[in-house]
Amino acid sequence: MLDGAGFPARATAPATEAVRLLRDLAADHPDAYLPGLAAALVVLSRTTPPTPSTPPPRPSPSTPDS
Repeated sequence: MLDGAGFPARATAPATEAVRLLRDLAADHPDAYLPGLAAALVVLSRTTPPTPSTPPPRPSPSTPDS
């Protein structure tokens, strides 16, 4: 919620904690907790700033027009 409201820096700590908790829960009950873990990882990826060692994303390969 914080990342969508324009506060990504404030969302990093709660998102990190959610990922940690959901990983533990998903280890024992994957059917119940993997979807939540996936959502928490998406939020975390949106709130974590890139590091200088992180390469920029590669563009998708283009397909030739037929």
